[in-house]
This record gives sequence, C-alpha cells and structure tokens, in this order.
Amino acid sequence: GFDWNTEMSFTNYNDSLLGRDWGFQLAINNRIYGDFAFEKNVFDLFFYGNKPFQGQNVSLAPAHGEIIMYQQFKLGFIKSFYSETEQHKFGFALSFLNGNSRMVFDSGRLNMNTDSAGNFVNIDAQISLLRTNPNYSYFLSNNGSGLGIDLAYDGCINNRHNIHISLNDVGFIGWTRPGQTAEIDSSMNFTGVQINNIVTATGNEFQNFVDSLDDK
Repeated sequence: GFDWNTEMSFTNYNDSLLGRDWGFQLAINNRIYGDFAFEKNVFDLFFYGNKPFQGQNVSLAPAHGEIIMYQQFKLGFIKSFYSETEQHKFGFALSFLNGNSRMVFDSGRLNMNTDSAGNFVNIDAQISLLRTNPNYSYFLSNNGSGLGIDLAYDGCINNRHNIHISLNDVGFIGWTRPGQTAEIDSSMNFTGVQINNIVTATGNEFQNFVDSLDDK
C-alpha cells in the first residue's frame, strides 16, 4: 500500500485569545491512500508473464485493490504544560473530509489455465469494479463527505529525549454521489491474434479478440 499527504498549515502555540498556554492549528491536506492484497501468483504473472504456468491451472484470487483521494480541512487545538525541566503538548483536531475519488477492484474468483503448447489461455473470472462518477473527477469535486479526528502528544523530557505519539485520520467518508460499477462473471478463451503482414496491418485484427468479455 501507500499513503501520500500534501499539507499546508499554520500553527500558533500560544494564542492570547484562547488563554494561557493554549494554541491552535489550521490545515488543508490533500491525501491519496491505496492498499492492495493479492496472491503470489499475481506477482509472478505481472513480472514473468504466464510462461511459468504452462500446462497448469492456477488461481489468481482473492485479489483486492482500492485507491482513495480526499481533501481534509482541519481545525486543531493545542494545550502546553511547562516546567523547569520538561515540556508537554497535547493536541486534538477535527476535520471535514471531502471525498474526491475512489476506485475499487475485487475478485472473488479468478482462475487461469495456460495450454502446455502455448496455443490458448482460458480465464474464468468473477470480478467487481467500482469507481466514482468520472464526470466529477476534477480536483475538489465532492463525491462524498465525512469527518476525521487527530490526537497527538509531544514531550520534551530533557535535552536528549523527546517523545512524539500521534493518532491520525480516524474517521469515515460516506460516498453519496452515484458512481459506476461493473460486475463480470464469465469465462474467456484467448487464442491469440494473428497478423500476416505487420506492414499492412490495419488494426482490425484486434477488434474481436476479447471474446466473451466483449459485451462487458
């Protein structure tokens, strides 16, 4: 998986309006989050092709992937405690989350059979795909809304030891705008594409090779 965060923030650790040793933070974040779970066979297929699977029936499921992009508008408060030798800061923040885009791939069944002579590949698949409405895919478009909370602690025990503990982005997004879904439950037999003369090929050779998945 991966997590990408771009943030612009302003922090005041000692604000006179809030009272002694109180501060606040304002922040705008753009976050992209992705996670993927798949079998080792999928890894081998991606990097080595299907030649290692000649003459075999292999399962490529279960496989799952999800990519989410959202914006975060955050208001936080900080309370500081000072002594002669130690400094402690406790913070919490509330965020409004703007659900920007979401893509989900999930396979309940995905079996592949490669002919030992390499003449065909059979795939039997049950796959679901989901994505938010592509007409609302521009930056800051709203396909759903949610809330989040952050908690943090910073401590300076002495000149040599500091502690930072944080819990970030605990919350939810409700995806309310209808998106697009596709359900595939089918078998495909792929026997290759034959090109007699690469110089005179027009591209028509590739129009019908999808076979039984063509109507999807």
